[in-house]
Amino acid sequence: MASYRITKYATATTVFIGIAYLFMLMIEREYLNSQDVKIRIPVCKMNPSMEKQDYFIGAGCLIVQKNQILLIERPFTFANPFDYGKLAIPGGTAIRGEAAQCVAARETFEETGIEVEIVSIVKHFNNHFTLFECKPVKPITEDDLLYKKPFEVNGLQWVALDELLDKKLRFSWQFPDVIAWIKNKKNATTAAKPAPVIGKKTSEIS
Repeated sequence: MASYRITKYATATTVFIGIAYLFMLMIEREYLNSQDVKIRIPVCKMNPSMEKQDYFIGAGCLIVQKNQILLIERPFTFANPFDYGKLAIPGGTAIRGEAAQCVAARETFEETGIEVEIVSIVKHFNNHFTLFECKPVKPITEDDLLYKKPFEVNGLQWVALDELLDKKLRFSWQFPDVIAWIKNKKNATTAAKPAPVIGKKTSEIS
């Protein structure tokens, strides 16, 4: 009899916790949707050198500065509790019919408050996520790094490339490809620079 009562109370408690969790999840989602409506989204400026990619589900922005990349810190959420404290590339899911470039720019603005321009494609990942190289319209300041959005962003961080893989990362499997892309671009840029001419000052080389 006692074991029956314990089982009964345990079941009732589990059901109550489940209902409470779903209720909090609904409140969280409604809050996020209401906040997105209030945000002034910049007009999407497509980079004409890249084709429109509507069929990719999500997209994000890779913002690089002096061997560092800009990441957002994830807060606790009922939708993804195990993402708490993880660092992630700003990005998200497309609205139906939205080009991947516009998804990346919009989601980055929603998650960082930073307006960006699309520069180039970094990679199309096999989870239907497109990562773009993006350039901030204005220099990023220390105050910008304090940006927070309840249930979505708990601040921004510049993370050095050589420290990146030691961090607690969301979608960590994407980052080796990101690091390789940055290094390849840096090597290509260095190789493209003209070698100084012996006997002349650097400023005299056209």
